[in-house]
Order: sequence, then structure tokens, then C-alpha cells
Amino acid sequence: MKSHLPAVLTLIFGLVVMAGLLYLGALAQNWVAPLCFIGVAVVFHTWMVQLVRLLRPKWGEGDKDDDRPIFPG
Repeated sequence: MKSHLPAVLTLIFGLVVMAGLLYLGALAQNWVAPLCFIGVAVVFHTWMVQLVRLLRPKWGEGDKDDDRPIFPG
């Protein structure tokens, strides 16, 4: 059985980074706040992709060799 520890640690690290960026965005003024919120959006997107990759085998929708995109367009 494959260990999911790196994926789980990446998800936890992503949550910490998002919380930190939201905190900095709330405290920031002028042009720094929008950059923090854009950073949160980018981290959230990659965090969600990682979450879907972690949960996809449990949903029974194929294996890792599948060439279909994660988010259908």
C-alpha cells in the first residue's frame, strides 16, 4: 500500500500558507493586500488539485495512468 504521508503534509502546509497569506492580506495596506489574496487563490487552486489527486483512487474513477484531466473542461 502506498503511503499518503507526503500528500497529506503538502495539504497541511498549503493550509498554513493560505492562513498566513490571508492574515498578511488583512493586515496589509495599498498594493500588498491584493497580491496576498491572489497568492491565496493560486495556493487554493493547487491545494484543491492535490486534494482531488489524493481522493481520486478512493472514488474508483480510474488509476494514475489515466490521461484524462483532473478537472473536466
